[in-house]
Amino acid sequence: MSEYEILKKILIAALKKAKEIFTNKYLLVFTIFLFISLWFADNTYFDRWENTQKIHELNEQIESYEKQIKRCQKKIDEELNSSNKAQLERFAREEYYMKRKNEEVFIIMDEE
Repeated sequence: MSEYEILKKILIAALKKAKEIFTNKYLLVFTIFLFISLWFADNTYFDRWENTQKIHELNEQIESYEKQIKRCQKKIDEELNSSNKAQLERFAREEYYMKRKNEEVFIIMDEE
């Protein structure tokens, strides 16, 4: 027996085994289901992964805003608890853009 015939028999056996595997109806149905669920369904794995990432980013934003709210609340409490009328007036002008009668106010915002 030559090497060519041995390789030919091995290849034929491998092709028969591959044919058995690929014609297995359960494997075929599972492969089709997996393909559809990963790429074509309404709620695919990739969509779920993207949504999880968005949720993570939004939770980070929530934490950031909560810290900012605490800082602003602390500043408001400090300003409002002071009994100095000049400080209260300055606070009202800066934070709520209030003005006196017959007065023009120009607001210059810093870019932070």
